[in-house]
Amino acid sequence: MKTSFWTLISQNKIEIPIIQRDYAQGRIEESRIARGFISKIKNKLVAKEKLNLDFVYGKIENNILIPLDGQQRLTTLFLLHWFLATKEKDEDVELSDEIKTILSNFSYETRPSSQDFCRKLVNEGICQYTNEELLSDLIENQKWF
Repeated sequence: MKTSFWTLISQNKIEIPIIQRDYAQGRIEESRIARGFISKIKNKLVAKEKLNLDFVYGKIENNILIPLDGQQRLTTLFLLHWFLATKEKDEDVELSDEIKTILSNFSYETRPSSQDFCRKLVNEGICQYTNEELLSDLIENQKWF
């Protein structure tokens, strides 16, 4: 079944289990892969075309997706959706409750620090982002981080 990330997260919780390896897309040594992935997404957005990100394998029980494969893609898509929603909002306005509710469906249920990070990123967010600083630095300087 093909579906968009937004449809998937709107209709289900996504819980990354402990058996998944750590998220690697943000690592310096993985930057070539991340840049290629972001470039591919950007090109498809500009062309207004769909992007097939291969499959996510897992099971959905009680409206909870537990992926066995695809955690890196799901986490990247969660972060991109959060970033774009944050970037598109007005300067003095928080994310809407609807967007917060949907993004809150993503969690690392068995990793408390990652679960806390995702929750605070969505609910507390960051100060206004400018292109003049690294987003990672801005996040690290938040009181909640």
